[in-house]
Amino acid sequence: MEKKIITDEEFYKKFIECLKNKKDFKLTNCIIEGDIAAVEIYNRIRDNSILKELNNLKEEKEYTLFAEITINIDIKIHIINVEFNGNFESFGYVFKDHEFIKLEFNREVDFRNSVFNGEADFRNTIFDKEADFRSSVFNKGADFGNSIFGKEVDFRNSTFKERAVFRNTTFNKEVDFRSSVFRGEADFRSSVFKERAVLRNIIFNNEVDFSDSTFDGLAIFSDSTFSSDIDFRSSVFNKEAIFSELVFEGLAVFDESVFNKEANFRNTTFNKEADFRS
Repeated sequence: MEKKIITDEEFYKKFIECLKNKKDFKLTNCIIEGDIAAVEIYNRIRDNSILKELNNLKEEKEYTLFAEITINIDIKIHIINVEFNGNFESFGYVFKDHEFIKLEFNREVDFRNSVFNGEADFRNTIFDKEADFRSSVFNKGADFGNSIFGKEVDFRNSTFKERAVFRNTTFNKEVDFRSSVFRGEADFRSSVFKERAVLRNIIFNNEVDFSDSTFDGLAIFSDSTFSSDIDFRSSVFNKEAIFSELVFEGLAVFDESVFNKEANFRNTTFNKEADFRS
């Protein structure tokens, strides 16, 4: 089925109309031409007496010329099989509930400081350019399964309060989860990391699964805490793997894993069984 082409202006009008009527925003099988930005939605609704309670404008003291915009979205958002040809910037969004399935972002994506209060569903999505999720909070499950990140992706300082799924996900450039917190299960099974994977200084409070994954670049897991079982079964590390300064509180399963370069476990503590059987 051929996708319909709509403009950014049509997108904004439809979105704001749904806000006014408190109706779900649904967009399927189309191509959007032009940039989509949270600040543009804010500019269009900030003087509307009906919608102004959705917005909170606050000024950061250290940046007196700029302001951080937070827009609380109180409707469900369903965007399925949609292609974005412009930049997508949702900096500071608070999502009540959304569905982003089988999307393609052809330009940069910015979800910095976003809050997802419902399930964050990004299954089967293609991020062709850089994707920025820094300091985002996922209060429910987050699912990036079967997605492809074509360029660098940044999840630094993010919080996943429930299950996080990156199963069968491909990272073609560097991915950075530094200083993030995973409170629920973290599922990276059968994922591919083509370049450097930075997973240092992370807190994993629940089970972690990297089984059958491939690391073609440097893999850095140093200074992290694994409070439950972790599974690297049948994973392949084609460059150096750094597991130094770690604490494994649960079972650490590395059986049938392949380390083609140096594996560094310096100053690492295993509080339960560690399985390195080949």
